[in-house]
Amino acid sequence: SVGAVAASDQDLFDSSLRFELAAGTSGPFWINATTGELQTTHALDREVNATYVLHVSCSDQSTAQAARTTTATIVFSVTDENDNAPYFVQTPPAAVDVRENGAVGEVLAVLHIDDADEGFNGRGGLQVHVVRGGDAVAVANETRLVTARSFDFEAVREIEVMVRVSDSGVPSRSVDANLTLVI
Repeated sequence: SVGAVAASDQDLFDSSLRFELAAGTSGPFWINATTGELQTTHALDREVNATYVLHVSCSDQSTAQAARTTTATIVFSVTDENDNAPYFVQTPPAAVDVRENGAVGEVLAVLHIDDADEGFNGRGGLQVHVVRGGDAVAVANETRLVTARSFDFEAVREIEVMVRVSDSGVPSRSVDANLTLVI
């Protein structure tokens, strides 16, 4: 149940009421004709449709005179659940060339990330973490991978890095990317 519509009839005779969803009503809703209770016919998904507009009519069931009808418009806003993981809009490079003896803070890659959820469940709550290779790579300005140190080709030629993008929803969802730094 997502709610109920209430109405009353001041007639002293036959004051039973009948509720209906009017033609043009959007969405997967059903109304109990007798009680006015509203239910969904299947799960709602904010990413598919964030708002539904229902037009409900209520008619008295008078047999002594013509039925009288009134209508109401109900607007439902679907709240967000953390049902989507972040994703890379553009796939990060599998390998990145890094200059030997380069400066700390050189940009290696810019991550283009998004999440279909909203607020902290989505883009507003995205965080980038270096899971593997944190001694070599750091995150700057939220989406830039930069060098965390200088590299010596004679000491190391490749470094494997894993980056995780997580949202702040509960439970948190994430996506990983693997990069190889080639010195």
